[in-house]
Amino acid sequence: MNPTLPAPDYVTEQQFWWPWNKFRLPPDALYTTLHERFNTRSSTIQEPSAFHRDVVECGNNSSTVEEFYNKLAGRKNERINEIDIAWTDRGRQRQAESSPPTSDRAGSNTDPNTQPDTPESPPLMTSTTQFNPDDRRTGLPQT
Repeated sequence: MNPTLPAPDYVTEQQFWWPWNKFRLPPDALYTTLHERFNTRSSTIQEPSAFHRDVVECGNNSSTVEEFYNKLAGRKNERINEIDIAWTDRGRQRQAESSPPTSDRAGSNTDPNTQPDTPESPPLMTSTTQFNPDDRRTGLPQT
């Protein structure tokens, strides 16, 4: 996920105040060095077998190492976009699930714009979720 970080004017935008001068740091460290160091983490994008398939496909369709690396970089961007879309869609779904239903029609308890019920999705990976590779649901996170 590559969110667009704010670039506030720390003099006029008081909601972004933090005690930067106490630590002799520049105010913009909030969304630069501090953000990078304490609000990000590296993680694997794909499982090894899926990554292997991408490497094989990119390798078979490349003539030079530069072209191979460029194709892999493009594939990485595709996979990150897929993850972003999945997270965004799941976030919207969870938000819709937590919102109380509204009704514009008298006597109706259902929203005509609501999609039919779908099977429950597996839980999202959170900091309190444990990964269990022996899980029979193909290693889904355990809560």
